[in-house]
Amino acid sequence: MTRDTITPAIELTGTFIGKEWTRAPVDESMRGPEGSGLLGRAHIINVYDGDVEAEGTFDYLWAFPAAESGSDAATFVALGRIVGRFGDRDGSLVVRHDGTSSPTDGIRGTITVVAGSGTGALGALGGTGEFSAGPGDHHRCAFRLNLAPA
Repeated sequence: MTRDTITPAIELTGTFIGKEWTRAPVDESMRGPEGSGLLGRAHIINVYDGDVEAEGTFDYLWAFPAAESGSDAATFVALGRIVGRFGDRDGSLVVRHDGTSSPTDGIRGTITVVAGSGTGALGALGGTGEFSAGPGDHHRCAFRLNLAPA
C-alpha cells in the first residue's frame, strides 16, 4: 500500500445530552405489562460537546421484549443527521445507531456513518463509533472517522 492510498483517521470523543425526546407507539397489538412486547418510535434531538460540537436529530424504532421472554433489554435502530464541528472540520453527516436499552445496563449502541452522506468538510468520510448512556444527563460518545485530506 502506498502513502497515497492511506486514508487518515481521527478519533473524537465527547458527551451528549438529550435536548428533546418524543415517543409514540407503532404497534400496540402485543403490548403487555409496562410496555413489554411494544414496537415504538422516538424522535430524539441530542446536543454534543467535546471533540464534537454539534446537534443531532434522530428517528428511532424500538422493540421492547415481551414480559415472558425474561429479558429487560429493548432493541433499537435509528437514522439521524448530526450537524456541526467534528474536530477541526465543519459539516454534517448521516449516521445509523444500533443498540440495546435496559434498566439494568443502560443504553449501549454503535454508530455507523452512512456512506456518501457527509457535507462540507465531512463530505468524503466513513466511520464508526459507539455511545452509552446511564443515569444522569451527560452520556458518552466516540467516533472513529476516516477522512479525506482537508
